[in-house]
Order: sequence, then C-alpha cells, then structure tokens
Amino acid sequence: MALLSVHNASAAPWGKPLLSDINFTLSAGSILSILGPNGAGKSTLLHSLAGGIALSEGQILLQDRPVLEWPRLARARAIAMLSQQSTLNFPFLVEEVIQLGRHPHQSGQAEDQRVIEEVMQLTDTLSLRQRLYTQLSGGERQRVQLARVLAQLWRAQDSDVRLLLLDEPTTGLDLEHQQLLINSVRQLSAQGCAVVMVAHDFNLAARLSQHILVLEAGHQSYYGRPAEVFSESMFRDVFKVEVVLGKHPVQGSPMVVQL
Repeated sequence: MALLSVHNASAAPWGKPLLSDINFTLSAGSILSILGPNGAGKSTLLHSLAGGIALSEGQILLQDRPVLEWPRLARARAIAMLSQQSTLNFPFLVEEVIQLGRHPHQSGQAEDQRVIEEVMQLTDTLSLRQRLYTQLSGGERQRVQLARVLAQLWRAQDSDVRLLLLDEPTTGLDLEHQQLLINSVRQLSAQGCAVVMVAHDFNLAARLSQHILVLEAGHQSYYGRPAEVFSESMFRDVFKVEVVLGKHPVQGSPMVVQL
C-alpha cells in the first residue's frame, strides 16, 4: 500500500488554476523530487500535499485517507513541512524553535529532549541553542528550521505514517551543511519516512531521489526514476537549456552539466 497517493489532483486557489491532473504514488521510505521552472506549481503542490491548499479536483490520500480528513493533531504528527521562507520574528532561542516540532507529540519531556539533542547534532545546531533565532544568518536559520521539522517526525511513537515535505531545503547552505541535510534526509528515509522535495539542483535530486516529477505550467510533464526522466531533450524542452548527461562516479546516478 502506498503511503501517499495523488490522483488527478488539480488546484485553483483564489480562482487561478495552478495545478492540473497530477498523479503519482510514494511508498514509505522513498524520496521524490519535484523539478520545474519558476512558476511551474512546485510549491503549490507541496502545500496541497500538506493540506494547506484544497484541491478543486482529484484526491490526495495519506495511507488511503484524504489528507484533509486527518484530525489536525494526527496530521501534525504525520506531516512536517520545511517551507521556502519560514518567517519567525519573535525573539525565541534556537532550542525553543526546535522544541516547536515536538508540540504535536505527547511523548514526555525526557523523550522530547532526547529527540531534540539528536536532531541538533544532525543539523550542526548544538552551538546555536542559546542564541536568538532573530540574530542568526539565513543559512543558520535554515538549519534550525530543518532541525524543527526533523524533530516533528523523528522516531514517531504512535504512527508509521510520516511524510517530510521540503521546499528548496539547500537554500543558503554551504557545501558542508548541504551534506548534513542530505545525511539527515537519508537517515529519516531509512526510518520509513517518505520525503517529497522541491529542488532546483538537478544533481542533488538525482543523487537523493528514487523518483522525479517534472512540472511545467502546472502540468505533469515527466515522472519516473532519475535515469528515465533525465535526458538532454527533457532539459531542452522544459528548462530551455543545453546539457550533457553523465554518471555519478560513485552512485551511478545521472549527472547534469550545463553547457
């Protein structure tokens, strides 16, 4: 049984059609990357998966149940989203921001603190814990927000249903912290969490994902494994660029070199 199923999904928030006839499934522990030009509907689809945007047609099912029919608290335990822009203007300490990810759970203070310590270690935020969030750099804020969403899903006790949604998660991160993010996502995936990631980095998407979904003007243009989706003609038609494709020397995943 698929953990996430999207059937003929269309969305027209504020009366403006932004998504049309999207279809895919995702199993527990799998990673899907959504690619597309600016304005293709990537963030709209991600917010729809989280239940933040209602569909005009079709269905989004989380373990065979419409996502909007999940009780709010149960949905918060099952789905966590790292938005492209996470606005927080209150002078919270970094550790307090990360603790927000544990609010949907009733796992006790000791368990919550153990999880927080683990995700802070993974995201290299231990040294930031007593700093004010509002005084951090953009990259530091991104790492703190990543720690928050990891804490929301980390080793959930009462549910096998976990879905992590990431909207351009490497924004503002240097290479070291991009690798930490990759390691964190892989570790959560190994625990059975499904991951959907919006990305502009084609090589990251190919390395990290089992499946790729390409959107163009709100429509689904391509869907499949990276080696099936990535072609010179696809990049030419969808992204209007000329590329040369190779293979990653270690993983064997497609590598994209723009000319």
